[in-house]
Amino acid sequence: YSGSGGGGGGGGGGGGSSERTEAEAEASAAASTGAAAASAASADADADAENVDPEERKRAEDLQRKREAEVARQAAERATEARWQREAAVTEARRAKTKKAQKEMMEELRRKQEEEAGQREHHARQEQAKTKVRENARGTCVATATDAIYQQHQAAFERLRAAKPGSLREVDIPWPQPHNLVFLTPRDGAPAKKLKISMALKLWHPDKFSQNFGSLLCANDSEKILARVKAVSQSIIELRQVYN
Repeated sequence: YSGSGGGGGGGGGGGGSSERTEAEAEASAAASTGAAAASAASADADADAENVDPEERKRAEDLQRKREAEVARQAAERATEARWQREAAVTEARRAKTKKAQKEMMEELRRKQEEEAGQREHHARQEQAKTKVRENARGTCVATATDAIYQQHQAAFERLRAAKPGSLREVDIPWPQPHNLVFLTPRDGAPAKKLKISMALKLWHPDKFSQNFGSLLCANDSEKILARVKAVSQSIIELRQVYN
């Protein structure tokens, strides 16, 4: 009985080994079949590529070249547009700079013209003033005096200093003759005329007159006297401008 059991066990072990061998063989066969199928598919693809119509291939290559050319053309257009924009910006900047320079030049020209016009007007006013001074001077320097009259005028001024404070009225002042303010004589030359004008200004200048005779003036006539002194002084100053 024991021997039969052992034989049965041995038979069972031999059957399992046979099943594994068959399974491995089937798996190996399946792998070989898959590899063969993949190889066949690759071969078919290569065959398809080799079997493409030359015209179709040419059309595909032409289409690719056209696409590349179109891409290059668009890139060139964008580059050209960018260059134009840069050049336009530079041109506009130059135009703006030129316009600004022209505006500044026109403003400077207008300023100079206004300045020159102002100078001409100022010179014209000066000439008019000088002409008026000369005309006035001709009426205030008629040489009708004599040396004696001039000396009497000087002496009369000296006597004013002896007057009592507040006593001098307008009629007491030795006013010069309107047509001969500095008492010119027919034989006075240029040096004598300038000397008489200078001495007359020392007498009739408002500040000098007030300093010498201000306290001696009558209160009622003081304002009138000083206004007249100022007018005489101004006429003598104009006379000095003519002779200087």
